[in-house]
Amino acid sequence: MGGRRLTVKNVQICGMQAQVTRKPIRNMYLRIRPDDGTLLISAPMQLPDSEIRRFVESRMEWVLRHRGQTQRVRETAGRETVLLWGKEYPIRYQAPGCGEKERIETDGSTVIFYVYGQERRKELEDAWYTEELRRVLPRYTQKWERITGLAAAEWKIRNMKTRWGSCTVRTRRIRLASQLAALPAECLEYVIVHELMHLREAGHNERFWALVESYCPNYREIRRRMRG
Repeated sequence: MGGRRLTVKNVQICGMQAQVTRKPIRNMYLRIRPDDGTLLISAPMQLPDSEIRRFVESRMEWVLRHRGQTQRVRETAGRETVLLWGKEYPIRYQAPGCGEKERIETDGSTVIFYVYGQERRKELEDAWYTEELRRVLPRYTQKWERITGLAAAEWKIRNMKTRWGSCTVRTRRIRLASQLAALPAECLEYVIVHELMHLREAGHNERFWALVESYCPNYREIRRRMRG
């Protein structure tokens, strides 16, 4: 299949190094390379250079702010980590492209926070954990409801600071902490079993713990790990 070749040119714009890549696209896009602060511009094939310069100049406030953040990121590179399903990943911060949403992505070895400021890390991380837990939760709840013969009326994910889960026996509603996505999956499974057992035994008495142990024999070790 044919097509026009991309062209890449390195230029100076407003005293900053910029790499302009011309593509068969309609709109312009602006990003900042995190390792050295170079402006990365994608532009339509026939757009005049003068239009590209005006585009960058109109976004100069955004550029200067995020180049400053990029410099701070380079100074702290490799010092921060985040946990996902029990595995520790180094964090890299990167400003989103102009007009892009803040988000978190992973390439399998690094977790990339596309944020406008590192102070937003916690808020974004909480939302990320919620989505990760929501993605896997049906697999584990269906597994343990089938094994135990118990079923919740509703499973909810909450950002909970002081507990991993809770169960309202009267309504059969179970809530799980979004932060479980930071721990190994066996911790999530233990909490699911724990809360389901409250549908048989409301309190934490000997009968309750015997029920938990019948489905999760190593629950004591898991609890120790979760207390960290």
